[in-house]
Amino acid sequence: MERRRESGNVLRVLLLEDNSRDADLSIRKLTQAGFHFTSAIAPNSKEFKQFLEKQSYDLILGDYRLPDWNGLEAVRWLRSSGILTPFILVTGTLGDELAIECIKAGADDYVLKENLDRLPLAVQRALAEQQLRLERDWAEKELRESESQYRLLFHSNPHPMWVFDIETLRFLAVNEAAVHHYGYSVSEFLSMTVKDIRPAEEVPRPLQTVKDETFGSVEHYDEPWKHKKKDGTVIEVEISSHPIMFRAVKASLVLANDVTEHRKLEQQFRYAQKMEAIGRLAGGVAHDFNNLLMVITSHAELIREHLGDRERVDRYIAHILRAIDKASLLTRQLLAFGRKQIQDLRVIDLNSLVT
Repeated sequence: MERRRESGNVLRVLLLEDNSRDADLSIRKLTQAGFHFTSAIAPNSKEFKQFLEKQSYDLILGDYRLPDWNGLEAVRWLRSSGILTPFILVTGTLGDELAIECIKAGADDYVLKENLDRLPLAVQRALAEQQLRLERDWAEKELRESESQYRLLFHSNPHPMWVFDIETLRFLAVNEAAVHHYGYSVSEFLSMTVKDIRPAEEVPRPLQTVKDETFGSVEHYDEPWKHKKKDGTVIEVEISSHPIMFRAVKASLVLANDVTEHRKLEQQFRYAQKMEAIGRLAGGVAHDFNNLLMVITSHAELIREHLGDRERVDRYIAHILRAIDKASLLTRQLLAFGRKQIQDLRVIDLNSLVT
């Protein structure tokens, strides 16, 4: 598609005219009006087509009556060939009905040769309208390309995506990943609201709201949402939403990332860490109890060997009692840990406490 012509460029003008004097008059009028242009003159249809095959033109001025052609046929040939260059008939007497027919066929204007003073104004208006058409066509092309890229990104995204009306919560569009992941068809999705994919216990949880002052911001939710598939399976999803205008409706574009398996793996990992910690704790407790049992066992053997030595027996019994106290303390600590009791261990002076 041709982009809009930059202002200040030299115009390329093609004249379809078999009378060189009339062609010169038109050229002189445009020059006097301040137009900067180069011109070519085609006296018949064959040369006219040859000129247009070699290059494009910014403006075409054509007589209606030619030896082998007429202006109406020229306009029809131009438009059927896809050439949208502004075409102005510069001719002698032309009836209203014929003039209207030429305009309908695609002529931009017509100027009578006896009133060439109107030619610069007609040219200026035709060029301005052409400029507007080019700009509009270019904007529409850019919009189509943008929409095409959006549709490509939307439908090819591996994560479920959808658009819903923030007022009615009704689905307006869904991508293939959402259809595949949730099990609903496109028509089923479009007949549902966002609440329909949420379990009953999740429905009271408020949905995001879009305020005018924050329109265009991205919202991400750290806490996962729970969604329900068509088969009843409940999954956890992380949601990111972006407010958009969709078919003149305030809507929200949502990307959902299924984290159900990820959450299960996290729970398994935390459970494994917990079991590892419990294993280390059990190993440490067993080691401590084993040390205390060794003290008790060894001193009990010594007592049996020295029953007649009262002093030794008392000393061995004291060692056993201290080991029993340590074992009792260790047992209390284990019970407190198992019952999740809060311990506040402090060194205190019993004398001052009793006093």
